[in-house]
Amino acid sequence: MSQSQRTAIRASSLNIDRALFAVMLFLVALLGGSSRYDLVQVAPLQFSLWFLLGIALARSTDFGEVRPLVILSLLYVVWLLLQIIPLPHGAWTYLPGREAVEAVEVALAEHHSRPVSLAPGRTFNALGYAPVFLLPLVLAVRLGDNSAKFIMGSVVTLALVSALLGILQDRGGVGYFYATTSVGKPVGLFANTNHYAVYGAFVLSLCAFLFVRATGFAKGAVALASGLLFISVLSAPSRAGFACLLIAAACWLSLGLTHAYARGRRDAKPSWRMLAVCGLGLGLTALLGTFVFFGRASGLARILSDDPFADLRIEIFPVIIAMIRDFLPIGAGVGSFEDVFYIYEGNDILQADYVNMAHNDLLQVIVEGGVFPLVFVAALLVVTVRAMRRKLVDYTALERFDMLALVATLAAILLVSSAVDYPLRTPLFQMTVALFFVPLICFSAPSLRAPESKSTLPSRLMTVTSGTKGNH
Repeated sequence: MSQSQRTAIRASSLNIDRALFAVMLFLVALLGGSSRYDLVQVAPLQFSLWFLLGIALARSTDFGEVRPLVILSLLYVVWLLLQIIPLPHGAWTYLPGREAVEAVEVALAEHHSRPVSLAPGRTFNALGYAPVFLLPLVLAVRLGDNSAKFIMGSVVTLALVSALLGILQDRGGVGYFYATTSVGKPVGLFANTNHYAVYGAFVLSLCAFLFVRATGFAKGAVALASGLLFISVLSAPSRAGFACLLIAAACWLSLGLTHAYARGRRDAKPSWRMLAVCGLGLGLTALLGTFVFFGRASGLARILSDDPFADLRIEIFPVIIAMIRDFLPIGAGVGSFEDVFYIYEGNDILQADYVNMAHNDLLQVIVEGGVFPLVFVAALLVVTVRAMRRKLVDYTALERFDMLALVATLAAILLVSSAVDYPLRTPLFQMTVALFFVPLICFSAPSLRAPESKSTLPSRLMTVTSGTKGNH
């Protein structure tokens, strides 16, 4: 086989991988904005994800440096399977937190084999969504030398589409994908205005990272995208979104001032970039003041007008703690919170409000999975930190600061939002987070660089963001 033939085959294979990646983005964006298990979108999305995963695994022979993440994802799938396999009745009764169900069976003189999960149908639904984290990992590492462009560009594009759709919904009351629960609010590609706002703030932080590394037209494009995301989050009636917006603003401020200061020291005089950063900060402050003055900062208005401690999530907090205590260390089963909560719902909190989530995902994960999800998360963090340490040694001090500031900001947004809501339970958010693991672990790996390139992630992103208009 000639060199030209091998090149043509590689190009054709890369085009197929990019097409699969684009199909995944489209399907998850169109159908994956809700965490509910009973929507009509669930079945086609889950079937499509497993179908695409089968194709991707058949085409993949080497997962490179994401292999540990792939292994962890597969172990998670095995763990979900173990939760829905029926156990002998005698063994099942030894599991913690099953006393209420056992008492009913004793009263009825019936004894059945039951799985670990108290809501196996919900756990099976979680199993159906398992590829939403694994599939992006498998596809993203096969995007070749343009991995940075495809991953970062796709995430920003999804956020912009969601923001534009949210503005249309807010102004015209049309364009809803999940109209049952979201009419009258800007939700974009999501079913929940909190998830919409948090997602915008999440990607706004990425834009800060791209902005300080971009040049020319690309810098202007990133600034325009950032302004749109800023407005969309600010106008959403979401406390969590407003809090995450402040975190994203801190990322912008720290990266902008650090780069301006570094350039000023290098040039031995104040640079126009320092003035531009200060002007941008004043402009955003003025914009925020305008929104507040005209009553359009809905998230801030909600904070000021409502009593946060009157929220139902505060009232059910003691109940959640009791559930954790009763079900540790095994948990009640992934996805079982809603069904199990009814067992614990007392007269003091019984009301018309519909409680299907704990609105504190950190606690709900422990209720449903016990200690096992914590083990998976710890292993994920260990793998990621070790990989980042190997990559960061090749970066300059400024590049290391950029990466660590971005990672810290994204982690803070996820922690804050998950403490009051459940954004990571939506497939769209899960896919986005999975995509971020690939550049953290792999972008400086030899298999993902051009043969002549020695650049690391920040310099690759600089090249990406300063490329042609088609890159954005």
